[in-house]
Amino acid sequence: MQRAARLPAGSRAVALSKQEQQVLETKLARLQEREPKTQPQPGKPLAPEPYTEEGASREIRLTERELNGLVANTPDIAERVAIDLSDDLVSVKQVLPVDDEVPVLGGKTLKVHLGLTINNEGDKPNIALKGVSLGGIPLPNAWLGNRRGSRTCCPCLPNSRFPH
Repeated sequence: MQRAARLPAGSRAVALSKQEQQVLETKLARLQEREPKTQPQPGKPLAPEPYTEEGASREIRLTERELNGLVANTPDIAERVAIDLSDDLVSVKQVLPVDDEVPVLGGKTLKVHLGLTINNEGDKPNIALKGVSLGGIPLPNAWLGNRRGSRTCCPCLPNSRFPH
């Protein structure tokens, strides 16, 4: 039997005001604007068109309240995830129920807290793992594959040790 995993009692879901929700919806609508305007017609082949990135925006800026508002509007994760943004740091707190069949930890709830430092080095993004704690106990760097503090936690970045 799976128990519901919830954030600690002091944590509260973010409730956006009507105005904040409208601003968030406008930002999210921008992501959908780039989708093709043509809808597939039954029995008609889709017309080919050349790929282009002309005029495509590559950024959307969300505040911490907006991110947590998105989480709060998703009922299956609203009570299990919280996001904190600060200068050069993204922190995520999450509670994860463990399936009953898992040895030793079965039926328990894991409390995970992790941090990523995010900044720019010149014109290149730098994303590095600051750390991960389990139940409030920081995991040793060796358990994290010696990734703490190095850009290797994000294989999409140039100069990471991951093969491209």
